[in-house]
Amino acid sequence: VYEQKQERRDRVPVSIDFYGNDFFNMGDNCLETDGGAHNIRAFDNRCFNSIGGALSATPLLGGPVYFFRNLVYNTTTSGVMKVGTAANVMLYQNTFVGPVSTDAPNQQIANNAIVNSNATSTLFNITSYSNYSHSDYNAFGFNPLAKTLYGWNTPPFEVGMDWTKPEVVRSFTSLAAAVTTTGQDSHSLQIALTDFSKLTPPDASNIQRLYAPEEYDFTPSANSKLIDAGIVLPTINDGFVGKAPDIGAVEFGAAKKAYGPRQRVP
Repeated sequence: VYEQKQERRDRVPVSIDFYGNDFFNMGDNCLETDGGAHNIRAFDNRCFNSIGGALSATPLLGGPVYFFRNLVYNTTTSGVMKVGTAANVMLYQNTFVGPVSTDAPNQQIANNAIVNSNATSTLFNITSYSNYSHSDYNAFGFNPLAKTLYGWNTPPFEVGMDWTKPEVVRSFTSLAAAVTTTGQDSHSLQIALTDFSKLTPPDASNIQRLYAPEEYDFTPSANSKLIDAGIVLPTINDGFVGKAPDIGAVEFGAAKKAYGPRQRVP
């Protein structure tokens, strides 16, 4: 019996990296960490034009899984993240154009620039059966036409963890109200499209349209609120320019990133 258990343990998917990829026109997720167990990292990827959620961790067995410094644009019929039946999900230093909705215990979320392109969805909606998640130093580009802007759905705050009862649904129409009630995102800020060098939202009335990455520049604009507004995250934003890291996947004044093959394919 011991040998059989040990053999299975040796085959658990751990310590896997997905990085530097350029995903375009995907019929499902751009990147799936589904079925992974521990220390899975997805970083420095660009995802344009996907359906069904761009980045997935459904299921994830134990975690942690790290999503950091990724660019996501145009997720059409679904949001940026597909997270369910997972745990210990880390979202750091990403730039997302599209709503973020996750459902997992023990989430850590920081330094993300998130812009809503959908007037019918909540931009940021976090669900967890534990109260051990934390979110701060993010930048939100809320769509003023959305009915709710921010959601934080967990057990009662005095309960550490409870997976037997439905979470308390908390929806907010302003970042200030969310901070006051939840204590989350006290250092986060609100941004606009003009905080990026060149960014316009996808056309929600034409979900079949494909967008070229070369037509956009996610670098913070010269006077952007994103500049120096983040928190230092060792190994995530080392080598930042200025007094503090910028928020989002692209650092103002840093060398331009390359996505996809690093050399010509024969």
